[in-house]
Amino acid sequence: MRQFILAASIALCFGAAQAAEVALDLKVRDLSPSFVEFYEAANKPVAAVPATATTPDATTPESQEDRRWRLFKQDYGFSAQATPEATRAALDTAWPRYAEALPKIEAGFDGIASEPSKTLDTLSKHFSLDKSMSMRLVAYVGTFDGRVWSEQEGDILNVYLPLEVGPDTRAVPAARLMGQAMLAKTAGWGNKPRSLAELVVGEGVVAHGAAVAAPGKSVEQYLAISTDELAKLRANRKTVLSTILPKLGDNSAATLNTYSTEQLAEARFAGWLLVESLAKKNALYSDMIRQKPSDLIKVSQATMASVNRSK
Repeated sequence: MRQFILAASIALCFGAAQAAEVALDLKVRDLSPSFVEFYEAANKPVAAVPATATTPDATTPESQEDRRWRLFKQDYGFSAQATPEATRAALDTAWPRYAEALPKIEAGFDGIASEPSKTLDTLSKHFSLDKSMSMRLVAYVGTFDGRVWSEQEGDILNVYLPLEVGPDTRAVPAARLMGQAMLAKTAGWGNKPRSLAELVVGEGVVAHGAAVAAPGKSVEQYLAISTDELAKLRANRKTVLSTILPKLGDNSAATLNTYSTEQLAEARFAGWLLVESLAKKNALYSDMIRQKPSDLIKVSQATMASVNRSK
């Protein structure tokens, strides 16, 4: 496995009288060479084994599917699937499509490097990143499901980017994940909202950050919810906002857990509308996430009430 490491230093200005330079340390792990090695080996003809007197069945070679699976585990072994069974099934289904995608795969991380670079630059300004942070971008070859995800590995966040799909598939999920990482670094609450207002505003800022970094996509993509979910939320907008509004100052674990799990779609939708309204009043996204807790609750309550009164 080859690993490439690069470092980027991004200068951010916070007004005429103040400027700061923060280090955005990017480590890049490119898994594509291992996949190409596996792909080329798996495409070689299977040699027949001569029969002998003691091994008459040796003329039956290993099936291409079995050989491919063996080589996959031996030479590549990376999967976005949950189980080995799911991995093999997805690999078998995806196999005929790799030939067409091979140029993108062979280009590796270098072929997509400009995408995360532009996204991180845009988001660092969106959040007014003022603290150094580290992130590892892992370029991998999946099975055309376009899965982008992240996981913590020690002190660094890994963000996994699939190479076999096009940039439109990666753009919004990558922007959301990178935005969530920057939110945790820059928000007054870090990654632990102290009230429902902070949770809702954080969701809204992340979604609008994705919209700035990857313009021209649908609202449901920015919110990471389904089209049906968004339609239902829009149809019940007043009910959703009326339910959340009196709870914005709630800091109970039960409420924060509810709106982080089963009612997360409502929190994201409310956050999208709330942050949109605040931005129209010339509030900066970076200021929204740095407000004193009590001030953020008050302005969120007043703004959400105004949004709920509008048609």
